[in-house]
Amino acid sequence: MKRVMSPGVLKQPPESVENPETVAANALPQSVLTIDIGTVNTRACLFEIRAGKYRFIGSASDRTTHLNHERSEFVGIAAAVRKLEKNVKKRILDADGNFILPMATDFSGIDQAAASYTCIADPAIAIFGLSEAGSLPALRSLCARLGTTPILECALDDGYSTAKQLDRLTAAAPRIIVFAGGTENGARRAVYRIGETILLYCKSLTREQRPLLLFLGNSETRVEIERVFAKISDIAFGSNVMETEPGDEPALNCLLKTIRKDASLRAPGFETLRKQTNASFIPGEFAFGRSVRLLSRLIRKHQVVLGVNIGADRTLIAQAMDLRLKLKTVPIGLGKTLPGILSETDAESIRAHIDFQIRTGEIRDYILNKSLYPELVPANRYAAEIEIALKEELIRIALFRSGFLSLPPSGRLSAVLLTGSGLRNVEDPGASLRAAMNAIRPYGAIDYLLDMNGLAAVIGTVMHVNPKLAADIMDSSTYLNLGKVIRPRVLDRSLWTRKNAAPMRISIQNTGGDKKEYLIPFGEIYRIPLNYGQNYRLEWLSIPRGVDTPGIQPFLPFGFKSGSFGLIFDLRGERGTDKKDDRAAEIERLRLEKKQLGDWRIGEGGRLDG
Repeated sequence: MKRVMSPGVLKQPPESVENPETVAANALPQSVLTIDIGTVNTRACLFEIRAGKYRFIGSASDRTTHLNHERSEFVGIAAAVRKLEKNVKKRILDADGNFILPMATDFSGIDQAAASYTCIADPAIAIFGLSEAGSLPALRSLCARLGTTPILECALDDGYSTAKQLDRLTAAAPRIIVFAGGTENGARRAVYRIGETILLYCKSLTREQRPLLLFLGNSETRVEIERVFAKISDIAFGSNVMETEPGDEPALNCLLKTIRKDASLRAPGFETLRKQTNASFIPGEFAFGRSVRLLSRLIRKHQVVLGVNIGADRTLIAQAMDLRLKLKTVPIGLGKTLPGILSETDAESIRAHIDFQIRTGEIRDYILNKSLYPELVPANRYAAEIEIALKEELIRIALFRSGFLSLPPSGRLSAVLLTGSGLRNVEDPGASLRAAMNAIRPYGAIDYLLDMNGLAAVIGTVMHVNPKLAADIMDSSTYLNLGKVIRPRVLDRSLWTRKNAAPMRISIQNTGGDKKEYLIPFGEIYRIPLNYGQNYRLEWLSIPRGVDTPGIQPFLPFGFKSGSFGLIFDLRGERGTDKKDDRAAEIERLRLEKKQLGDWRIGEGGRLDG
């Protein structure tokens, strides 16, 4: 039967028909640049579409130039990009140092840019609500989603007079004031009273000193508030925080925009980058939280992901379950804020993690030197061990300060993500694994993941502007799987000391059907080397009485994917249950544990390694 074609339709041979996936890929930005402006270093990463998916092309870093009076932040950004150009052999900046955008026909330049920053101190945010039981907790929760703790909280019913509220605002000197109150069609006069107090405070300052304002209250009062504040200070408006559903983002986006505006005022180089690339900026804390939240979506329901990020100025800790995120910032890092660690712990406790003889005074000297020169890397293994000990204490402090101490014993923890320059820049990834295992010590079966390429910040940064890039990165083994660590709860403490105590007995089977049995002794770290990335099945053969397995069903086999350290059983004693060791015994124990964990070599030969 002869086919009749419609007028104006050109018949094409089948081989010339474009693949729909290729068409969709061509519609996306072909080359994406992400920039992470840290306290010490600025890092640039390049991603480009290859075969319909974004691929990580390369990265480079240079010193951050924030707070350098002679050079703006853009100088450090350009320096990092110049290094990136050499690494990937692609031109991104023109001869004048400006970004080439969009990508040219000779493939120079980029199509899209996004940036995150941690070089700016936490925004000094004051929140002002109608009541301590209503709008104030809602505002506090909103700030917590960004990992920010308000420096001042005020409410009309907190018992302070207007004069006292003014004194508190003056003493706190916030850069941003977020105020709210009343549900829709609700309170109006009380909201105006909040506005009057803030108005009096703003009028007591010069125009340059006045804070940015954000109103997230009853929309019926917006017209009057805008009329009063329009000529007084910079004010923005968002949806009522009291009417926002848990999954809604409008109020959060408005707060982000206000924080971004404050950051641009404090870092003029940000504005230069924005004008050249139209890049959106988000705080690094928020980007990190987003990555942890996304990771929680990829694991089993009702299981928790814990993220730890150690930077130069702060330590971030986040836990997420079923896309619900809790994010905390601890203002102590491995840079200028490091001396603050001694207000949370002592040098003796830090020394307890170091496997060689050292005086506590030397540890204090190292802390001071590191705070003055945070960019210096450990010169030898002794300095490296001191830094690992400091990281272990920082993780422990962050767990305590964040209120997450109930998580490790619960058995609900499924994965730990280790990221940030403090944990990434190590010669041996096993050092970061040891620090996390010793500091967190969770019960259950936990995967430890290390962000070797610093892509956690990238995922959180691009998620809102290029979701496909975030998805493609997550699909390409973003993080180094250090291994699965199983730690049962030992209720019978004599199992740690009895020489004839029956060990745990398990079997492991690989995808080829090879099976091998193992006896797991108590009181030590027991590592089973396995092939990296291969799937295995673990079966419990016998578990002695007095041993509990939180989060694990011992009567059922379970599958897992091996990491670079294979499978690890942590059957060491609880902290504080053993008698106090002398220093020599303590050093011997630390060296033995390091030997038991071993190197981070990957099992070879496609077999079960014993």
